[in-house]
Amino acid sequence: MLLQRITSQSTLRRSSTINSTISTRHLSTIIESTPSNETTTSHDSESTPSHLDSKGRIYATGRRKTSSARVWLTPKPFSLRTPVIVNKSPLHEWCSRGTDREELLRPFVASETLGMYQVWATVTGGGTTGQVGAIRHGLSRALEKHKPELRKALKPEGLLTRDPRMVERKKPGRAKARKSFQWVKR
Repeated sequence: MLLQRITSQSTLRRSSTINSTISTRHLSTIIESTPSNETTTSHDSESTPSHLDSKGRIYATGRRKTSSARVWLTPKPFSLRTPVIVNKSPLHEWCSRGTDREELLRPFVASETLGMYQVWATVTGGGTTGQVGAIRHGLSRALEKHKPELRKALKPEGLLTRDPRMVERKKPGRAKARKSFQWVKR
């Protein structure tokens, strides 16, 4: 209502500068008699926020190299032994290297939310390093979507930025992208 009043007052001021013969009282009666375009929507306290789906999960997509990960976060901890499930298997089975596990859980460590979420992810394409990077990117985006105040913790660590580095293509006349063939004198 206040916004409508402010808008109508600014309309009155603008119209009076355009055409001084129109009276302000006449314009205000016209504006008040026209129906407003505002649609009243009632927001129930029980309705889910826009970033949650019908099952109460937050969805985000992450990418790294040629890998693409779909990540779902549930904001309440489960009583499951493994809080992170990747491609229908627990994290310790899917990822055998400890450094990759640490890299995957970095968004939780940076935002100090380790153990507060249940993670379910599917990832395709690329190798293990690319897949771990894609899941990490998806986790960071989902955390930021759920709690925007976590952006201050995630952004300085570089967790919200997609890593643009890709494998360079092989060039003609070269052994690889930049490697030359062995030089022969004769």
